[in-house]
Amino acid sequence: MSQTCLLYIEPLHLTVYQRQKDGLARLSRHAQDEEGLSEFAQYLETCEDHVFLVLADLPDESFFHETVPFVRGADRQAMLTRKVEQHCYGTELACALSLGRQPDGRHDEYMLFHAISRPQALDPWLDLLHQHKQPLQGIWSAAQLSAELGQLLQRNEDLVLIHTTTAGIRQTYIERGKLRFSRLSSYAVAGATLAQGFAAECSKLMQYLAGQRMINRNKLPPVILLSSPAREASLLEAFTAQADLRPELVDIAELAKRAKLSQPAPDLASELLMLHLLAGRNNTPQLAPPSARQFYRLWQGKKILRAAGWLGLIGGLLISAHFMYGASQLRQQADKIDQQRFAVEAQLQALIYKLPALPTELDNLRGIAQGLHTLDEARHTPLAMMSALSQVLDTYPDIQLEKLDWRTVGNVLPTPANSNSGNSNNPAQPIEQCTLNLSLSNENGFIEASRQRMISERINRFVQALNAQPGWRATLERAPIDVRPDATLSSSVEEREVQRPRFSVSITSAPKTEAQP
Repeated sequence: MSQTCLLYIEPLHLTVYQRQKDGLARLSRHAQDEEGLSEFAQYLETCEDHVFLVLADLPDESFFHETVPFVRGADRQAMLTRKVEQHCYGTELACALSLGRQPDGRHDEYMLFHAISRPQALDPWLDLLHQHKQPLQGIWSAAQLSAELGQLLQRNEDLVLIHTTTAGIRQTYIERGKLRFSRLSSYAVAGATLAQGFAAECSKLMQYLAGQRMINRNKLPPVILLSSPAREASLLEAFTAQADLRPELVDIAELAKRAKLSQPAPDLASELLMLHLLAGRNNTPQLAPPSARQFYRLWQGKKILRAAGWLGLIGGLLISAHFMYGASQLRQQADKIDQQRFAVEAQLQALIYKLPALPTELDNLRGIAQGLHTLDEARHTPLAMMSALSQVLDTYPDIQLEKLDWRTVGNVLPTPANSNSGNSNNPAQPIEQCTLNLSLSNENGFIEASRQRMISERINRFVQALNAQPGWRATLERAPIDVRPDATLSSSVEEREVQRPRFSVSITSAPKTEAQP
């Protein structure tokens, strides 16, 4: 799991904090010299899967206010980028903060362009992060986090917040929860004592804000002092000489409880509280350029790919579990069906055991039944059909039989009318089928094939004579004359065919199935 490290950078030192469940743990402190940079580089070599957030508490800060048209999308981004380059020339550590919109007119937007005017104070530390390819999530200034401290006060009014950090005394003007201006003064410049330094720096800040027409000289905003209750008397005494100021002491420990910081905040020093807010709330615009955050983007891509891989694995496991559950259900159903089949087979065997024993095996009985069926079919002879056919052929002496094929093709059961008449025990009668191959000739042995009409009429009368027999159905299967639509007819009179015209007739004879009247 990735670790979140916070780097607190002041003018001459860098302090490393690591985020933990119960708060922040201070790991190391490095001076901005060759030895300190070497120690910090050695620390970065040991960092694996760490994300770094930088809090810069430096005196070199700039604030520019401007009213711009309210636009959205790509136009807004292009406009703010142009304005940042215009106001924050010479530094890449800059951002644009929205202060709200005008209540009337075009409803333009108030913008604050904030930058660290001397980025050289951060370059040694940022270069080491880049050399070791450590992901930098962003850079925030102490002025931005001071505004976050002001929001913890939950006061919807303009105020001046004064607190101390390791770098010095931080004074921030907050207008209805929005950052307007901030400055850092060192302890040496502030005054002889800390309380006097608070009063002196607050007086200078009020004069500057009144000169910039940010506040009204006749109605100064309240002054909030973050300190411990033990220093309340000395701080309030230092402000007695300035009757126009309205100091109010807020316990920094109480403010830490509101921020859900479990570990106690050190006396007066508020950078730990700001770092805690920075680690927990990352919606504040940051100052780092895209080039400084390239390894952070790569780190985000790796996290996304890793999360997608885990989601794919979990999805695959869920799908596998679903199919395994379905297979288990099918297996149970198959087992249940097998049990039912075994039960039915057992019942069937029990019924078979109750039946009387057969005189022989079942296969022998099947063979005997098949033999009886074959004998029953062979019992019928073609004598009756051949006798009737010979009578028809005798009436047509010019038609000669060349080949005959006789067979039975099925049986006809007796009709209910016959069954009611007392013949219900009559066996089934076979259906006879006969195919005749015939030729046509005269007393000389042949006829002229060109006399096609006479040949066709003679064959048709022969077929009609066959159909006149009781129960017969005769069909001309092959005619001696080719009458196909695609056949070629010859019109030559000299060409004579002397071969016999041959034709084929199929006869089907079924026995009577209805009672005679």
